[in-house]
Amino acid sequence: MDHPSYTPLDLVNRGRAIHRFHEDEHDRILAYQSSRCVPSREAAWDRLCRGMHDLGKHCHALGSCNGLQHLGELDFNERRPRFDRARSNNTVQMLSRYKFTAAMENTLGQEGYITEKLTNPLLAGTVPIYVGPRSAAEVFSNNSFIHLTSWSQVSKGVQRLNELLQDPEAYQAMVSKPAVTKESLRQFFSWHPAVWKDVGDSLRQDIVNRTLRLCFDP
Repeated sequence: MDHPSYTPLDLVNRGRAIHRFHEDEHDRILAYQSSRCVPSREAAWDRLCRGMHDLGKHCHALGSCNGLQHLGELDFNERRPRFDRARSNNTVQMLSRYKFTAAMENTLGQEGYITEKLTNPLLAGTVPIYVGPRSAAEVFSNNSFIHLTSWSQVSKGVQRLNELLQDPEAYQAMVSKPAVTKESLRQFFSWHPAVWKDVGDSLRQDIVNRTLRLCFDP
């Protein structure tokens, strides 16, 4: 998690999320932003878009990738230049206008491979439809995102999205609750100084000690 304006505490205090969704923007439901067009992920985006169309809803592509069938609408108003450290902030702001985000890792089958694909939409206050490893449920609260562990489960993501659209209270609860617990902060995020006051720096100490052993052990 490398954001110039956010820390792991923002995954707990999600009130900082920039909610720019307006009632008149009723079609801003599902967004997808990617610049690396991995075939399996692109095919999954096609299935998500077809599911949205079946519901009478729109899907929007914010990056250069838009599936193999180009079913998403291109939201050029949301395009931003790709700055280095500012890029993540721009992504969070763009995604904040949508209720859901298609958040899919480049590859599956690598436990522990969890990237900004999940943290960006969580920071944005949107609900990620996340295709990634099972271990994501050990790091992040299951009730803060829609968790799919294989490409074949994408249709379940559309079903859950529709359920939440029909139940605004359940949706609001999902985007309001902390995305990580205090124990998760301690175990996975205590390398960051922002959390030391609340949960200590056990992970930072562990990293330092392991590094020292590599340097000095014969």
